[in-house]
Amino acid sequence: MHPRRPSIERWILVALSVPFAFSSAFATTLRPVDLRQIIAMSSDVVVGRVEEVHSRWTSDRALIMTEVTVAVIERMKGSGRVRTVVRTIGGEVDGVRMTVDGAPIFHRGDEAVLFLRRNADGSTVVSGLSQGKFDVRFDPATGLRYVQRPADLRFQDARTLKGAQTPLAARGVLLSEFLTTVGDMVEAEARGIQR
Repeated sequence: MHPRRPSIERWILVALSVPFAFSSAFATTLRPVDLRQIIAMSSDVVVGRVEEVHSRWTSDRALIMTEVTVAVIERMKGSGRVRTVVRTIGGEVDGVRMTVDGAPIFHRGDEAVLFLRRNADGSTVVSGLSQGKFDVRFDPATGLRYVQRPADLRFQDARTLKGAQTPLAARGVLLSEFLTTVGDMVEAEARGIQR
């Protein structure tokens, strides 16, 4: 048992539950979800590394969609292959860029903890848009790996992350502790389903 886990879990819940402010032509309204909710709405939870990112127009050329090939490093929930393809809205094709606030953005080589949902049509998407993507960052000064919310997410009121949680929120949460918390929640969810 980690003595710091309650404060880490509180930070995760705060980071996931505060509302987002959006301001583009493709305005997005997200229903804020906490970590337990995002696990419940996800068929898969993985730590993965982005291998390929391919954007294309939809057949009617109304939208740009991006397909992201992710190599699974560790699977916390679900079953599947060692690679998964995640679909997201937005991207760049032929010099035209389409950005949708709230949609997750991927770059080749990125590592992230992903909360994924398999749709009826067979496609896989990030649960809760960017709320289901936690970027993994390496701190060369400490040699430790942290998870952080994507930098492009804007919190409506940054004051919710001040106070005792400020140092933790500023650099992120240790990856190992985050995965322990997620693993405990996935296990608790599985026990609940079996009852």
